[in-house]
Amino acid sequence: MVRKLRKVGTNSGNDGCPTLYEIPGTDRYVVRGDRVTDAAELNQLDNLTPEEGAVTVPRELLANFGPKEPVHVPSSSPSTRSEACSPS
Repeated sequence: MVRKLRKVGTNSGNDGCPTLYEIPGTDRYVVRGDRVTDAAELNQLDNLTPEEGAVTVPRELLANFGPKEPVHVPSSSPSTRSEACSPS
């Protein structure tokens, strides 16, 4: 099933990167940014699986277009991490 994405905003002008997208009807977002490929940087990310990737975006993208309402997010434990990172 292909998820329908809604473009929330971008700081880039016309080239579209970086961009924040919302998955409507969920509390999930997709972030388009420059892919992190340096192995030393990727090794610093906790529990990154082979199916996951990382991108960099400027702080202003999240500040300008990220959710503004406060949400309590419980800390992840090993049993909830895979659920939180699995595709919807």
